[in-house]
Amino acid sequence: MTYDISFKEQIVVNKNSLVFGWTNYVYGYHNSNDMPLHILVFATPENNLSVYNQSKLPIQAYTGN
Repeated sequence: MTYDISFKEQIVVNKNSLVFGWTNYVYGYHNSNDMPLHILVFATPENNLSVYNQSKLPIQAYTGN
């Protein structure tokens, strides 16, 4: 797999490897193999204060739905 970072860098990832993404970057994935590629993505919640500036997050009222 090739892991694209913000259209500027690429990382070649081998089978059973881990890749950690950074905040505020655009990512893309390309499978250069004939075999299926399985990707597991974890994303932190948007109210994670260690990642996001809380004052810039949109405020939404809870509707109970």
